[in-house]
Amino acid sequence: MTARKMLMNVLALSFVIGLSCSSAARERVPSHTGRIGFACGVAASPSETVKAFTRKLENREYDWIAGKLTSEDSAERYLSVIALEKLVELGEYSLAESELALITEIKKSTDVVSVCSGCTCSEKIQLEKLFAGDMAVEADHWLNRHVKASDK
Repeated sequence: MTARKMLMNVLALSFVIGLSCSSAARERVPSHTGRIGFACGVAASPSETVKAFTRKLENREYDWIAGKLTSEDSAERYLSVIALEKLVELGEYSLAESELALITEIKKSTDVVSVCSGCTCSEKIQLEKLFAGDMAVEADHWLNRHVKASDK
């Protein structure tokens, strides 16, 4: 088999796998539910939910972020928790008692959230499991790029 023919076969196979992966992901992810991903797809782009939180962090709209602690969307609740904890760590935000209680509840939640990473299909993971492991590392890198302490 020539190198050109082998390359064409690999490209065709990649295309077919990509199509099946994206259609399978669409079937498993409800349209009203956000997705967490800091580098999704071939382009390694953040998910729409992550993009929205990035804009709010960069514009210092912290009350909007805190408001997402009560969202029906598990992805928004997760991003709200990690963003607020980072802001507290940097002295940029003070949590109310009610917010602390919500964060504790979210960190124990078995609600599922859709996660994408790279070219893999989306999968659903329980919220409580996102606060440790690979996703926590990716989230920390994202936060370090977009949350900076202000000069007070």
